[in-house]
Amino acid sequence: MRKTITDREKEIVVQQYSDGWPLRKIAAYASISQTTLMKIVREAGVPTRGNCTYNAAKRAAVQRLYNKGMSIADIMKETGIRSEQTIYRMVKATRRNRKKE
Repeated sequence: MRKTITDREKEIVVQQYSDGWPLRKIAAYASISQTTLMKIVREAGVPTRGNCTYNAAKRAAVQRLYNKGMSIADIMKETGIRSEQTIYRMVKATRRNRKKE
């Protein structure tokens, strides 16, 4: 059985998305799938965060801080990146690039 989402719930999840909450947390909070969440966000006309790219300097800063042993939370504060997953993805991509060289 599908969950019916009220207009108020839609407003809340759109606001959380706009405030930078991670998709997984919003979806879990609202008991909806990430796909449903993104449908609601797009229907509300909110610009999506997907395909966000960071310049080489930002990526290098993340890697440098990670190599120093800084926690993901501290790296987020230092760099202004609001997603743990983005930090992990940057670190993982750097490791892959090193293996290719």
